[in-house]
Amino acid sequence: MLKAGIFLDIENLVRCGGWGIRYRVVRELVEAQGATVLRANAYMAIDSEREEKDIDYKRKKQEYREAVRRESFHLVLKKVQRYRNSEGDIITKANADLDLAIDALLQADNLDYIL
Repeated sequence: MLKAGIFLDIENLVRCGGWGIRYRVVRELVEAQGATVLRANAYMAIDSEREEKDIDYKRKKQEYREAVRRESFHLVLKKVQRYRNSEGDIITKANADLDLAIDALLQADNLDYIL
């Protein structure tokens, strides 16, 4: 039996056209390889400041997070940070890349297959 872990960076998937990704299908594709999914993490940005100001945005994000959870993914939420660049523009950033990489590396000895 292959032991598998799924680690998805939702923000990067969405930016690359994966807005309609079916999380159940991702799990099923891994299981079709003969693997048992032991870990399924989805990394997502959370913009608390915007959610406080925009009720519709908050509702949509909450629904999306719940949809991911319903597919048995553990959500790892990364808080959006804002800073000013050298031109004075406000930049928002919430990279979960490092968190995802560390989690995958920490689990690597326990898994045979990582997506």
